[in-house]
Amino acid sequence: MECGVECSIVAAAYNGLPYTRLFVESVLACTDRPYELILVDDGSTDGTPAYLDGLARAHGHVTVLRNDANLGIAPSWNRGLAAAGGRFVALCNNDVVVSPGWLGRLVDELAAREHHGAVSAASNQVVLGHHPDLFPDDRAWLEARRPWPEPSWESLQAFYGDFYGYANDFAHRHRGVRTPSLYIPCLVMRREVLEDVGGFDEGLGRAFHEDLDFFARVLLNRRHNLVGIYGGVYVHHFVGATVIPLGVPRLMDESGPVYVRKWVAVTGERDWLGEYSRGRLDREGLLRLREEVRDRLPPPVPLRR
Repeated sequence: MECGVECSIVAAAYNGLPYTRLFVESVLACTDRPYELILVDDGSTDGTPAYLDGLARAHGHVTVLRNDANLGIAPSWNRGLAAAGGRFVALCNNDVVVSPGWLGRLVDELAAREHHGAVSAASNQVVLGHHPDLFPDDRAWLEARRPWPEPSWESLQAFYGDFYGYANDFAHRHRGVRTPSLYIPCLVMRREVLEDVGGFDEGLGRAFHEDLDFFARVLLNRRHNLVGIYGGVYVHHFVGATVIPLGVPRLMDESGPVYVRKWVAVTGERDWLGEYSRGRLDREGLLRLREEVRDRLPPPVPLRR
């Protein structure tokens, strides 16, 4: 349902209140376009419910949805996405800190790229782990400043010296960087993508691989089927802050085999996601692959309301 805003920002939280508070405060301070903020509380047992209720009372453009129990990231994201009314939808992890102008630049970048379904911001995780060769100077700088900051504005400032200043400088220096990538902690997608492929597969487990599954369905979409990272936006990502307490190895062991079985049945053993991330599979190649497997493509995932 259209609500008149340009973009809906969706995030889910399970405990981890310091991270959620920092994320929300950065969104309120740094977002430069008309937006609504939809926050899904996934059965938190700390101070998160009270904090989110206070936000909704104080800000008319903030909506809080609550799961009665901890359902996992895919159901929570789907519930938030189902409530989103913007022409664009930003999906963020609750352990991300955004920087000034982030939303406008991601929306403009996406709008300018006809075949892209989603565009992600660069982050410390991208610099160090996903695409370190693209940012060698920043990689060395970030590695020299470890350990990572604690989830507070004071700690973030101490780590970066000036977080907003660093993010602005990074974005200026890397505004020409665009690379294929499957990175979800802070992205903007077109509403048409949700219409075409639906939301996140809730059958994969409570966490992990739902992002790869979603990207796989987007890449095999007929309309807007490219995704990537734009260096003109930088955010800080605390990386796994809310899932680590749940037991990462166990969660990955639960979701991994299900994900592999699903996509081997569609595309065989081919590492086509890796080919795309390495720049070896373009739009035309993706469309050819889609035609080859079209009878085995998974149906759109319905959004939870």
